[in-house]
Amino acid sequence: MTGATPNLQAWIGRCRDEVATAAVEPLRALNALLDTDRDLSPGAPLPPAWHWMYFVPSVRQSLLNTDGHPLDEEFMPRLAGTRRMWAGSRLHFRGHISIGEKLKRHSEIVSIASKTGRSGAFTLVALRHLVTGDTGEIDERQDLVFRSPTHSVASEADAAGLTDEERIWDERRLQPDPALLFRFSAVTFNAHRIHYDLPYARSEGYPSLVVQGPLMALLMLDQLYRTDAAAPIGGFNFRARQPAFVSDELLIQKSPAGSGFLLRVTTPRGVASEMEVVV
Repeated sequence: MTGATPNLQAWIGRCRDEVATAAVEPLRALNALLDTDRDLSPGAPLPPAWHWMYFVPSVRQSLLNTDGHPLDEEFMPRLAGTRRMWAGSRLHFRGHISIGEKLKRHSEIVSIASKTGRSGAFTLVALRHLVTGDTGEIDERQDLVFRSPTHSVASEADAAGLTDEERIWDERRLQPDPALLFRFSAVTFNAHRIHYDLPYARSEGYPSLVVQGPLMALLMLDQLYRTDAAAPIGGFNFRARQPAFVSDELLIQKSPAGSGFLLRVTTPRGVASEMEVVV
């Protein structure tokens, strides 16, 4: 099943404009959370994808759904009875955004499609976010999946993960805990309960707290920074393959691939998230 119902088609092309400052405070929190040592002095380049610390969903408490997501009926359609997942993003960087400067973000719903995957029917909402500063621009395409909570927790992404072939991987092991997930939800103002409310996560069919998709993307970028700090990142794509849980040991891996890199987060069940970086 492809295409969107007529009432959803009306949402395509809807836009929203926001402003923010590339403030250092949430970056310091993320620096601590990742146990890293980024240069966060005024005027320094904003690390790739750290703009996710800005334009957070600061809606009124009374406008949150029972799952913790905003009841946003002005920009995003409300798909009652569905579970929402950030399935992946494609980002391109032009120039660089500097810490401390003013930012603008223009967001647009570019497509809505009803599809059927391995775990049943779902709706795919594709967004474009254009973040601009004085000296740089970030063009991000974000895929959101909405599906019934009764479906499998497997990802709607292609089932084929990265093939090892004869690649050499730089590896780091990380055991997530509830404090890590809570701190990331706090710094991104993400109230989705599957990341901090264990009874609720289990009621949604998950065996444990779910590691945030953007956190796994940042962990992969952090692995690249730890092993190739000077690599100039021109863009990256990341995709969710299947959930990772707080009870899982995460294996964060990086391998050269052509002129860029392949990165992935694996759990005992296989690849949870993967990334292709262009330099």
